[in-house]
Amino acid sequence: NDSAATANEVKQDEVAVLEEAINLAAAERKELEEAARNNDNNNKVERCNHGFVPWPKGHVCGRFVQSFVREFKASNGIGSYIAIDSFADAREATSTKYAAVWRDQDMLKHVISYFLAEGAGAIIEEKDDLARQYAVVTISFEQYIDAITGNNYVLSDVLRNCRKVSELSSENCDEHTLVSFFRKRMPCKCLNKRYKQVKSIVKLGSCCNPDCPLPDGKTEYSKLMHCEQCRVMTYCSIECQKANWPSHKENCVAIVTSLSSWT
Repeated sequence: NDSAATANEVKQDEVAVLEEAINLAAAERKELEEAARNNDNNNKVERCNHGFVPWPKGHVCGRFVQSFVREFKASNGIGSYIAIDSFADAREATSTKYAAVWRDQDMLKHVISYFLAEGAGAIIEEKDDLARQYAVVTISFEQYIDAITGNNYVLSDVLRNCRKVSELSSENCDEHTLVSFFRKRMPCKCLNKRYKQVKSIVKLGSCCNPDCPLPDGKTEYSKLMHCEQCRVMTYCSIECQKANWPSHKENCVAIVTSLSSWT
């Protein structure tokens, strides 16, 4: 009887251990499932497309973007009015193969949403140099759409937008200006945190006179003067503008000539 009782106790202990193991396994599985759900939720936040609706694999817009970016980079597409010329070069290089895209406003707006999303992602990752390039491409496409709509789009509109291109493409473009550009075009709130960090930064601009007496030739952007002809070059004073005119004169004509092709 004692042996039977002992065997029975051993068996009960084994059952208890087994049940405990089963309960532990169930609890661990529950924790893993909860962790997986949390990870999925985090990934959903990270995968925000910032308003861009991905096109199907092999879609013409996807192929167009790849080709356009390749041509734009090959033309050194950053830096003042050079960015405008680089956009024009990339447009010409892709105009035949992707004529349908260049004529379709809806496709072009879809393309713009892609560059905006890429730019927003670059800002979140604090890759501001890359974001500046996406900003320049974005505003150039916006300008192109305005031009092809024919809504009384004249050279003054091109020049006004060119000032924005010049501001965004400058290596001295402040974070406030850059983040604001993307944030006001975003349907999501992904840039709000970064904007709060930079909104107190005073928007600065550079005087184009290399002999400007100001430290690093910088002053508040709102105080800068623009060349009355090209509207691209900026100066802190009439004195600096006059001093720089002999070297800017030739480029000034080239800028206006290049921009006039948009109208």
